[in-house]
Amino acid sequence: MPWVVVRGMDNRQRLAELVWQAQVYGVASPELAASCAEIRLPLQAIPWAPEHGHAGLMQNALYVLRPDSYVGLASESGSPDVMRRYLASRGVDSERSRQTGFGSQGRQSVESFAR
Repeated sequence: MPWVVVRGMDNRQRLAELVWQAQVYGVASPELAASCAEIRLPLQAIPWAPEHGHAGLMQNALYVLRPDSYVGLASESGSPDVMRRYLASRGVDSERSRQTGFGSQGRQSVESFAR
């Protein structure tokens, strides 16, 4: 995840918490917010700024961050279904989303699921 500071807001501040989490740069859909709340996955919606685009981030896209702060999933659509499929494929459910660790698959590289 590129490090971006905009108007004093650092996108890596929450990464000190070593749990699965989600970030959206722009606006998170109500469906995504509800889905994250349902599975207890922390969601941070960061207001979009040109600096985010310059760093390579996509506006309104969903980034699921693993407990080691690496991007596990980048979904341009921000689809809650894509997020749920990704987490299920890693053995992460509502209980495991608040735990450190990587589900049943161990360390994984970034994956793009169907948008």
